[in-house]
Amino acid sequence: MPNLPTLHPHPHGDKLRALVENEKLPAEDRPRVEQAIACYEAWLQQLKAVRGTYQEIIARMVSLLDDYKRYIEVDLVFDSDNDFLYRQKGQIKLDNTIIEEFLPILVTTALADQLQGYDLSFGPTTCFSISGLPSVCRRESPSWSVWPWATWFSSSSAF
Repeated sequence: MPNLPTLHPHPHGDKLRALVENEKLPAEDRPRVEQAIACYEAWLQQLKAVRGTYQEIIARMVSLLDDYKRYIEVDLVFDSDNDFLYRQKGQIKLDNTIIEEFLPILVTTALADQLQGYDLSFGPTTCFSISGLPSVCRRESPSWSVWPWATWFSSSSAF
């Protein structure tokens, strides 16, 4: 299997480590979160060890993802005697970051042969976008064309 850069972002691991340091985390949940960190590290090692055809890699990695995600969502969050993890689920984003961390690993492992020669980077990036819309009321040049949605807005009875 070709060697691809293995530097992937670790948003899920970062969230777990931040959670164990959170002073609002109930004392009874701290050992459970520490155990989840150990399971997370083992999960990463299992993902790195997957070999085979791309179909076999995808099947095995998705199976590992399912098992790990179930552990975090059910065993760690839902089965806790305290409701802190469940109530804070939207804030701590443990379940969302599992997928966020998993996908780059899956893609670079399952599609390693096809991705050779591409300059890939994973993780947060800066993005530029146009935040303004051109005026549809003013025409500065004869080549200006009105966007299709502008016609709908101007003829809509809802407005």
